[in-house]
Amino acid sequence: TLRLGKVFSRRLVSLPRFKLWWMFPEQGSTAGDVPPETQLLLIDRSGPGPGEEEYVALLPLAKGSFRSMLSGGSTAEPGSSGDGGGDHHLWLSMNTGSSKCQLDC
Repeated sequence: TLRLGKVFSRRLVSLPRFKLWWMFPEQGSTAGDVPPETQLLLIDRSGPGPGEEEYVALLPLAKGSFRSMLSGGSTAEPGSSGDGGGDHHLWLSMNTGSSKCQLDC
């Protein structure tokens, strides 16, 4: 699990896992609004004026029996913990762009 630190956004949408095979969208504006076991996070960092659109997509990746996920929290301390035992690396795909529909993770 990758715990997020501070997230500066106007709004965000996360897709946390709430059952073994199901995800449900959650909305918020801070890292504390990101639930545990989030599988995808879309952050709106757009400015107030036209032409200031900026979006960030974060996608934790899996490899073999190891899976990674995002988690928010009430603290500003980022951190990580692994699921799968042994030595592990957390893999995270990140992309930014001016259109939320054209982000490639």
